[in-house]
Order: sequence, then C-alpha cells, then structure tokens
Amino acid sequence: MMTSDRLKPLFPALVLALCGAPGCVVPADGDSDGLGDDEPDGLRLSCDANVSVEAEAEATILVEGFRTSLSEMISCGRLAADLAGAVQTGIADAIIDNRADATPQGWTYAEEGLFIASGAQAQMRTRFYLGADFDFAPRGTRVEHNVFRVDSYLVGAQVRVPDPLSLSAELHFEEPGPLVELLGFGSEPSSPISVELATLGSIGNRLSALHFESDIAVAETGDEQTLRYDLHTERMEATALVLGSPLRYDLQTLVARTDATELEVSQWSAEFFSNGWVEGTTTFDVLLDASLRCDGTIDFPDLPRPSGD
Repeated sequence: MMTSDRLKPLFPALVLALCGAPGCVVPADGDSDGLGDDEPDGLRLSCDANVSVEAEAEATILVEGFRTSLSEMISCGRLAADLAGAVQTGIADAIIDNRADATPQGWTYAEEGLFIASGAQAQMRTRFYLGADFDFAPRGTRVEHNVFRVDSYLVGAQVRVPDPLSLSAELHFEEPGPLVELLGFGSEPSSPISVELATLGSIGNRLSALHFESDIAVAETGDEQTLRYDLHTERMEATALVLGSPLRYDLQTLVARTDATELEVSQWSAEFFSNGWVEGTTTFDVLLDASLRCDGTIDFPDLPRPSGD
C-alpha cells in the first residue's frame, strides 16, 4: 500500500500536468494524465481537467494500490499450477515411495475436499470435481475426500517389487478407499494388484482428469484506502493447466476506495498461464464526486512481479 510519503514524488508531475508549463501534455479532450512521466508500464490514468492536484494525487494512490494488489493473480496462479501438477504426479509418487500424503507445499487440507492457501493479503480456496462418470458418482460431482491422501484410494498401500530386475510390481493394500475407482483398477479391486511399473506412473494421467475451481479473496485495509475484491477461477481440468491452457479469473466483487474516491471496474479480462504471466486488461473509472472523475486502464502482462521473482 502506498503511504503519504510515497505521494510526495508524484506532486511535481501532477502539477506540471495541470499548470500548462513547458513540456506539459494535455490530451485533446481536455483531460490530464494523472501519472505524468512516472506512469508505470501498462498503466494509464487520465483525469478531467477540473480535477484538483490533491484529488488527482489521491486517485493515483488508489489506482497504484489496486495495480500492485493485482499481482496476487500471479501468486495464486502459481499455487494453482502447483496443485494441478501435484494431482498429476503426487499420488503415483507417494504410492511408489510408500508415503501417505502428497499435498503440495503452500496448501492445507481443511475439510470435505477443500484446500486452502493463505498469504498476507489473499486466501485461495480450491475444490475438485469428477471429470468423468464413475460407478460411485457421475461427472461433475464435487469430490468430498482428500485427493492427495493415498488412503483415499487404497488403505495401507505398499508397493513390492519381487525381483529388483523386474519391470513388474505388486500393489498391496488393506482395503479400497472411497476414490479407488479413479486409479483405473475398478471399483472393488482385490489385494495385491499386479502392475507394471510404467502403469503405476500412468496413475497420474487418470487423476489429472479431475477438474478444479478456486475462489480468491484479497483484502488490504489501511488508514488511506480500503481494497477488497473476490476472484473466481473458471472450472478446468487439472492436466490442462499443466499443459499450457489458461486459468481464467472472473472478477466477482470489488471495493476500492479512499475517503474521497472510489474505483469502479467497467471491463475485465484476465487469464493466468503456467509460465507465470497474466494476460488481459481492466478498464476502470475513479469517481471523485458527482461530476468529476478519472478513468484508466491496467494491462496485466505489465503487473509488478511478486516478491522473490
């Protein structure tokens, strides 16, 4: 969030934008560029000519705070990609390694199939859905069990390789779990299951046909501004994100305001790709009073990168 100290460098550009001094650029429609020469890449803000320097500066603070917060789409997209990748490889690896849990780092299992990832300003909640018809439930059914626990598929699972030089193995278990059918061995398999080692690796290809969707809540409230919004990701197949299909963000709600300004989004399009970039743009108005306003655009490929990049 920008503080009052960060506002000071903006005043020279804002004054020039309004005073008509040499070098000042005023668009033909009489509006002024509220960000002046300091305008970040991918951000445009123009205000009515009658907007005061102080009001324009406050609008600039709000817009830049909103733009910075939108980098959460990059962080959350990466978490979604990690989750999708873990669906594809995690359970197969856990079975082969005789581990009980394959939940990826950054995620916590809550209850009834819900996974949560939380940060300083954002919380992401994700659920999985069946991508095909099964004996125990039809396509589209929400999965109520932990898809990263081995005992959700096979209780007491252990892989045994009778001959170190063999390409075959035996999958021993105590009893089938509620999601066993997803492994591709039927709905009521008997122990042990004789499998090729390559077949164990292909378990992930079947599990990655699971679909998932997420809800993201971002909140940043301080002395100068209130910024809260909710995003929803369009339901998609886990393996599709891993293979390069975009994760689409839909803006559900937005509260972005200071005591004297309020930002309203008029157009939104955002897609995250597994290479770590967000494509799309948002167009918005900043309302100052009944008759004065600023308008602008944020291009998402130019969003500031999350810390650590």
